[in-house]
Amino acid sequence: MAEPWTKEELAGHLANLIELQRIDSELHTADKRLAKIPDKERAARAGLDAEEARLAAMEERSAEEERLRRECESEIRQCEEMIREQESQLYRAKITQREYDIIGERVKALRIQIGEIEDRELALLDQAEHHSEELKGLRSSVDNLRRETADELKRLADWRRELESTMEVLRRDRPRFADALPLTILDRYRTLLQRHPDSAVVRVIDSQCSGCRMLLVSQTLLSINLGEHLTFCEHCGRFLVSESTGAGSGQG
Repeated sequence: MAEPWTKEELAGHLANLIELQRIDSELHTADKRLAKIPDKERAARAGLDAEEARLAAMEERSAEEERLRRECESEIRQCEEMIREQESQLYRAKITQREYDIIGERVKALRIQIGEIEDRELALLDQAEHHSEELKGLRSSVDNLRRETADELKRLADWRRELESTMEVLRRDRPRFADALPLTILDRYRTLLQRHPDSAVVRVIDSQCSGCRMLLVSQTLLSINLGEHLTFCEHCGRFLVSESTGAGSGQG
């Protein structure tokens, strides 16, 4: 690459390149964080949806238990009405002993049936009492989770607005540095950015490229120290700047 620039011009290009790298690195990081927000929102809603579904199932079970208990009460009333009807026949003017015995057996069977229904109803009442406490606790838990989920969704919405605002500022500032660079530098930077989104420009630390961590040859190190030419890593092709220059890359 021909470099028809003075040492001072080259230093200016490097400064713009470093600032452009900082902006692009921050944009890349913000974009990755922004992309994670929908998953975080879905996870927050999924946790609440699961607990609400569990609550709905428990409320449905409780309602079913109450329906069965009312059926028991209705069956008991029907049996009691049938007992009264049977017993009323005992006071007829003419009734044989056999008829008397038959009515007695029917009444006895109905009372046994009532006892069985009452046992079933008692079991349902015991279940209802146990489930009532469980339901109360779950309702409280779901109410708390609803508040926590609302807070988390609000936090994520605020974070999204903050990231979008940051990215808007960065995008607005970016052309100031990109447009100041010669096309030869900018084109190479763009190519490197495809492979290294946040580290196209890196520092040299302990004679190593802080991007690929490979040792650099003496000629490369000398070129960086002289600051008269653009210098690239012979291994990964990244732009190299001296450690004191303070590249915008997160590498090293």
